[in-house]
Amino acid sequence: MFELIGRLTTKHYKSIIFLWILILIGSFIYSPKLSDELLSSGLEAIDSESSIVKNKISKEYNNQYKYEISIVTKENKDISSNDNSIDVIKELINENKYVEEVTVSNIKEGKIITVAMNSNGNAFVAELRQKIDKESKLNGIDIMVTGGPAISYDIGETSKSNVAMVEKIGIPIVFILLLLVFRSVIAAIIPIITGMFSIIISSGILYFISLHIELSPLLNNIVTMLGLGIAIDYALFIIRRFRNELVEGIEKIEAVQKAVLTSGKSVFYAGLTVALTLLSLLIPNGLITDSVAIGGFVVVMVSILMSLTFLPAILMLLGKRINMLQLPFLSRNRNASKSSFWDKLIGSLFKKPILFLAVGLIISIIFVPLSSKITMHLPVGAYQELPEEIESRKGMELLVDEFGVGTIFPIQILIEHKDKSVYNEEFLDSINTITSKIKAMDNVQEVKSLTNWNPKFQNIEQYLLFYSQKDGVLNEQLEKELNRIVSKDEHSTILYVIPETPPYTEASRVLVDNIREELPKTLTSEYNFGVTGETAIGMDIDTQIIESIPLVICVIFLITFLILCLAFKSIILPIKAIVLNAIVTASSLGFIVYMFQYGNLPGAEPSPINVNTPLILFALLFGLSIDYEVIIVTRIKEFFDESKDLQTSIQQGFLSTVGMINGAASIMIVVFGVFIFAQFQIIKELGVGLAYAILLDVIIVRTILVPTTMILFGKLNWWLPRFRKVK
Repeated sequence: MFELIGRLTTKHYKSIIFLWILILIGSFIYSPKLSDELLSSGLEAIDSESSIVKNKISKEYNNQYKYEISIVTKENKDISSNDNSIDVIKELINENKYVEEVTVSNIKEGKIITVAMNSNGNAFVAELRQKIDKESKLNGIDIMVTGGPAISYDIGETSKSNVAMVEKIGIPIVFILLLLVFRSVIAAIIPIITGMFSIIISSGILYFISLHIELSPLLNNIVTMLGLGIAIDYALFIIRRFRNELVEGIEKIEAVQKAVLTSGKSVFYAGLTVALTLLSLLIPNGLITDSVAIGGFVVVMVSILMSLTFLPAILMLLGKRINMLQLPFLSRNRNASKSSFWDKLIGSLFKKPILFLAVGLIISIIFVPLSSKITMHLPVGAYQELPEEIESRKGMELLVDEFGVGTIFPIQILIEHKDKSVYNEEFLDSINTITSKIKAMDNVQEVKSLTNWNPKFQNIEQYLLFYSQKDGVLNEQLEKELNRIVSKDEHSTILYVIPETPPYTEASRVLVDNIREELPKTLTSEYNFGVTGETAIGMDIDTQIIESIPLVICVIFLITFLILCLAFKSIILPIKAIVLNAIVTASSLGFIVYMFQYGNLPGAEPSPINVNTPLILFALLFGLSIDYEVIIVTRIKEFFDESKDLQTSIQQGFLSTVGMINGAASIMIVVFGVFIFAQFQIIKELGVGLAYAILLDVIIVRTILVPTTMILFGKLNWWLPRFRKVK
């Protein structure tokens, strides 16, 4: 296959370049539109209790909308107030076809305009803010657009700014590292171009996918992280082999074909492992894990295709000009001294392999014990992930200050009876009992239910009398209040529990657990019930992801084992790779616990790890670590097939790849490490964890553990069972 790819790319290189340019032009049109389709809402565990209850409420109750924008107006005391400001804003709002209902409420120093929508309002948020900024009649009023769609929009914008920051800081450093590796400006530029093209084309493809599947705004960060890291690394491997072949005096066409046949083959198997392990993240069926799985798969596959087609075509176009603009001050003597160091190291490994293996393993497992101490939760209340100056966060904080965090993020309990009306005396008695029991629980500020929502009524008898006569006494305001807690068919009701603590705290999670334990004890089997709200949704997502971890790990192990068996033609080497990668992953998780959970990272407050981080980190690390495993082992196998001398092949394979792997790892560490400056904790956790893991992998695993284990295994490295044919 790779011989065929090499022949096709060298024969039709101009057509291949032209085709990729056409794809790139199309991607330039659609990739900028991707951010508008990404949602931070939709965080729920499919088929979980909280998800089922949430969907029932949105369908069976009046005035319950999935998308609500809150516009908070606050009068500026230094400027004369504007009496018609609300009318002006409502006029701007009503121009949008997705608006279902607009209500106005008073707060201490202003008003809240709640806009209920029948569709996600991300694009409407930007449009509304622009209209408000241009409206001169609103001078003297501070206006903040917040709520779910506004927070989702601002998360997307912040995500884009994170990407811009990473590119601004990371690309110049990566370029310098590539200059050190290649000592040529042209050779250093080509991998960066390949990486940027991969990101743009992947974003264009993901735009069309996002039209049919909900994806998270964090997708932008993942695509950039992998696009820069993987695509540049793959280009580095192939360019390095191509230049080496030219140095050996081989002609351009044959050099390109040899690079595709050797390094291209390694890139294919390494990339395929990354892509397939990332797809395992579809198993938890969560918004963030699905986004990483789909986005990562697309960008890795695009990077592989570009490395095997576009890059060889560019090398055909350039030929020996790949070495243009060389930097003379990076002399060969410096590399010779480095080679002397690596020669001495590999010689020492052969002399004392067990000692070096033991030392390497001890260093590798330093942080492993901390991985067992990990505490994982999904951070709910997404506005707190945003920078303090962002409008939607400031607006939400004002609402929390005004009404209390528990009122903004209540726990909702749905209780229903298929045959009885909620106004039935027995039903009301049950509601009254469960209301009293929940009110007596720790951390409960208030419970609002069908038997205590109106302060005019003092006991259950008064509520019974009112409900028996409600058709004749309900006014518009009372009917609106009842619609919030009684379904359209009057067979179910909602209890709103107001906690004293924010939704992301352990105390709120304990309260949800206590409520879930109490409901079946108090209510008979005739009733259906369930709990939802931010805290319950977060807890159900935690459970869904944590329960999926064993299956994801097994799938990743199996994928890695099968692909490496195919690549190495060995059973022992894949098993060894899985064991070493598992150690690196566990150590990386322990390092994250030390830095984030224990608050040892400068500027970080001690906090639980995002529940998505370990799973994503595991999938990414198993894929990325295999890159270097494939590169070094396939090179050793090349030499072994020629000489049949294990010691010589390990030594030659190690020396011929160590510089390239160190350069590639340095690039990965920079790309991932820059994400420590990201605004979102999950991205910081992934960036820090990946950077540490790659550092550990290249310094200890690939430099010490891989060679020493291969030395100790000897000819067992290439053991593959053979089955006799049954006659």
